[in-house]
Amino acid sequence: SEKATGMGVGIYDRDTKTVVYQYHSFTEMVTNTGNRLLQRTSTDEGTSWSSERDITHFVEACNSGPGGQVVGGAGSRLQTSSGRLIFSGHTNGHTVPPGGICVWYSDDGGLTYNVSASGVFVGNENSIAELSNGSLVMNGRGYLNKWKGHRTSYWSHDDGTLWSAGTELAGIREPTSAGCEGALLAVPSTDRRSSASLPRLFFSEPSGYRADGVRTGSDRISLRVWCSTDGGRSYPTYTAINTGDGAGYSALEYATQASGEPMLVIVWEGSYGPQGTSEPPY
Repeated sequence: SEKATGMGVGIYDRDTKTVVYQYHSFTEMVTNTGNRLLQRTSTDEGTSWSSERDITHFVEACNSGPGGQVVGGAGSRLQTSSGRLIFSGHTNGHTVPPGGICVWYSDDGGLTYNVSASGVFVGNENSIAELSNGSLVMNGRGYLNKWKGHRTSYWSHDDGTLWSAGTELAGIREPTSAGCEGALLAVPSTDRRSSASLPRLFFSEPSGYRADGVRTGSDRISLRVWCSTDGGRSYPTYTAINTGDGAGYSALEYATQASGEPMLVIVWEGSYGPQGTSEPPY
């Protein structure tokens, strides 16, 4: 019987003006065992929702056995320029199989889904952004890789159908060896000299550094927003948001103010307390 629902993530389909929301039903206390992937949609900006629909059968290729079922982890998901809806999740193992990232996508507004031909590959919670010409970048926690303590980058050049193996993003050090969820957002380039100009990528994650510059290695504190202008291959600069204070999972959005000025919006978990408060690794 159902014990809980959770792990929800939504995408706004700009073509059909529909919010497509997915979440999991858990029948076991272990979140990667005995769960179902469910979906609801809203055509009135969340005022009302469709009936619950079980879409687990579409992602069976992601479910690699007992204890290895995929859950829709935290992070940024998106609709690409082609109109494709791209979701992803992760399993709970530390090797593949049974653990890793799995990506599924829809080309019909969420009616049906296909699993990426890459199957399940090494990784955990991740965020996805679109660059240009169908290229996508994924940024994920690195604690399952040999470069544990740094972020991991993945690439797709066919709208998410296939993904590269993960590579180390050495320039971003995680707050703890287990890492943390981080948000990823692409903002269109203002360089009008070239239609192929890469968007600026913004990435947010706690840094783990205290106000005195000491890195604890065990605390999710001091949120930073990093910026990349080379398609996510490096993030040379950052803006500190709340140095010394608690920071956990985060989300980013880009908007235009009434004045016409662009605005970057960030929300984050700040409930872990002030500097020195430890947070569990997962």
